[in-house]
Amino acid sequence: MRAEARELRITDPEAALFLLDRYRSGFIVPFLGRECSLAEAARALGLSKSRMSYWVRRMLELGLVEVVRVEKRSRFHVPVYRSVADVFTFPIELVPAESDEALLAIQFGDFFERVKRSLAYAGRKNADGWHVRAERDGGNVWIRMLPEAGHSEAARLLSDFGRLYLSEAHAAELRREMRALLERFVGRSDREGGKAHLVYFLAVEEAPG
Repeated sequence: MRAEARELRITDPEAALFLLDRYRSGFIVPFLGRECSLAEAARALGLSKSRMSYWVRRMLELGLVEVVRVEKRSRFHVPVYRSVADVFTFPIELVPAESDEALLAIQFGDFFERVKRSLAYAGRKNADGWHVRAERDGGNVWIRMLPEAGHSEAARLLSDFGRLYLSEAHAAELRREMRALLERFVGRSDREGGKAHLVYFLAVEEAPG
């Protein structure tokens, strides 16, 4: 039987900001809900041990990770770390920010810049003959960049965004189906054997203005 996850409510604004920041929170990934040495974490994140050591010290200072034991490996005594909880929670008011938009900017970090770089990389690597196609489909107008094959799968990517005019019921149905699809593939995600894919699902009523 799976052990119940340990949950901790964060009260330190610095720890909260660390976890909300998409860049910095990446350093806790090898230790979240599992045991890991510094060298193993460095290898998993593609960092030098000295660089990883800095972030481990910072997470220890913030009370996010702890030493669970020290193992003797060859001639060395190696600390093994783990996050102090399996789940962290905190109210967003704990993070100092000028606005809700600023909070979202902290969380997203450089995600969308990485999306653009990755789309350009995958597009040029996997397909050619790119062109722009503008067309009406029902009540919607789509302007898409597509490879010569006419569909984005030729470039091994999916990038589609725009505006749909949906009833409350249809919008709720869309969110349910997107959530179910995402959850299905979250269960198939394999950090060891898979390739990293950037995924972003969005369905939200457009703000006025």
